[in-house]
Amino acid sequence: MITIRSICDRHVPIDGYRVLVARSWPRGLSRGRVDLWLPELTPPVELWWAYQGGRISRREFGARYRAFAETQPELLGALKRLEYRHVQMTWLCRTRTPRRGACHLVVLREILNSMPAPSAVEPSDRIGDDDAPTAA
Repeated sequence: MITIRSICDRHVPIDGYRVLVARSWPRGLSRGRVDLWLPELTPPVELWWAYQGGRISRREFGARYRAFAETQPELLGALKRLEYRHVQMTWLCRTRTPRRGACHLVVLREILNSMPAPSAVEPSDRIGDDDAPTAA
């Protein structure tokens, strides 16, 4: 199960595996607050500002972000396998209060939910845990 919360929210045990999907690391927060950081799956800057500025609708944003995310099938596949490895995952957004439907993580969750269940997890395919492709 994937829950979406803010990185500013207090960590609770029910969060499970915590994944930050943000372009840059939030100031003043320790890296120990998350298990995995995936800046590669954030929306392109121009797309995000067009959406936040009201120049495109949520539907248009979702379609464009989906097209962008699907150019990274390796990361999406690895994230899907990671979802199956952890009973509970919490995806974290940099905004203080990710509005339901307005956060890019809602679209990303829709993408993962539309993907078929992963086949066996190969050690070389893993992300997270020991071998996460994170920017440190």
